[in-house]
Amino acid sequence: MPNLRVKDLEILQGTLNQAGLNYQLELDEGKILIMSPSDIISSELVLGSLGY
Repeated sequence: MPNLRVKDLEILQGTLNQAGLNYQLELDEGKILIMSPSDIISSELVLGSLGY
């Protein structure tokens, strides 16, 4: 089972940003979850319609 830390998440985020990729990353139980830009927009639309 992966045991990734916040520091690993920050390193991956920096690498993706340098490559010009806009992905939202989340750390969940030692695993990094990657959301594509379209997933992020969909999430924001759903949350926005719920008043968040």
